[in-house]
Amino acid sequence: MPSIDQIKQIQHLVSETPKGVKKVLVVGCGDGTEISEFNAKGFKAIGIQVNKKENARIRAKGLDARDVDMHFMPFKNKEFDMVYCKDCFKQALSPTLAFAEFCRVSKKYIMLSEPDFSWIWKAHNYQLFSPEQFQAFGQKFSFPLEKYWVLDMGYVKQQNYLFKRSK
Repeated sequence: MPSIDQIKQIQHLVSETPKGVKKVLVVGCGDGTEISEFNAKGFKAIGIQVNKKENARIRAKGLDARDVDMHFMPFKNKEFDMVYCKDCFKQALSPTLAFAEFCRVSKKYIMLSEPDFSWIWKAHNYQLFSPEQFQAFGQKFSFPLEKYWVLDMGYVKQQNYLFKRSK
């Protein structure tokens, strides 16, 4: 169960969803909180992760959670208006492949949110990306960075990125 601060952060990110977005893919859907928040705001959200047990619990709540790896998604090209990925891109085995998949299935936007835990990530072999590196990812795949903002959670600064398809 997410903390009150985490729920506020999720609500903030959902509120930053651009106008015109209807269908959202939630990558790394955790306990389903993000799916619920998007659905509560009128979006159609589908969650994915490679955790069958947690996905079964999410589905028992009446939410759509699927057993899918972010690197190899079974969805059609441009099936979603936006791909949303909070706190799990750093765990991608192949960040380039994962981002390419986000671009393939997104019609319009990609929203990434990653904490700045650089002091601890190095000890745990997580992928570290600077805003400049994320910007380069977006340019490479015709999803330039439209907006970058930092949300100060007190205990951590959350770095947020919104990419918009250019072609």
